Amino acid sequence: MLCPTCYTESGRRQTEKNALCTRCGIYIPQREANLELGTTLCKKCCEEVRKNRRERYCASCGKFIEGASFEKPDGTRLCIRCMHDQSPGGSGGRRHGVRVCDRCGRMAVISYVSSEGTCLCMNCAPSHTGRGILKYLTDAINNLRR
Repeated sequence: MLCPTCYTESGRRQTEKNALCTRCGIYIPQREANLELGTTLCKKCCEEVRKNRRERYCASCGKFIEGASFEKPDGTRLCIRCMHDQSPGGSGGRRHGVRVCDRCGRMAVISYVSSEGTCLCMNCAPSHTGRGILKYLTDAINNLRR
């Protein structure tokens, strides 16, 4: 026969089984296991998985980010398409440099605007022979100073 304290302790041990972290393989108490990401994870692994998700997956659509992305102030990232959709003021992403390339038609971060006003992505800009509008404006300002 067990005293009330020992009876309570033995009952606690039976109900408190150890859980196995599916990422690193260590045994952790069931109450410390984190199940919110769909698998049993210890605290350290859970933080690493969350960080990995913040860096590699779009916070808006949840898709894997390939290519350019934008980091929000809270550390999460947005893919180009979601950044275009979510830009404030109805600018359609233009204030962040996301536009359709006039040469290839892809939606991308625009890195070059020709003097004619043509928007070019990073892939198409090196093949453009004209001077960029930034260079054009810089030269015009320098000419005014002389």
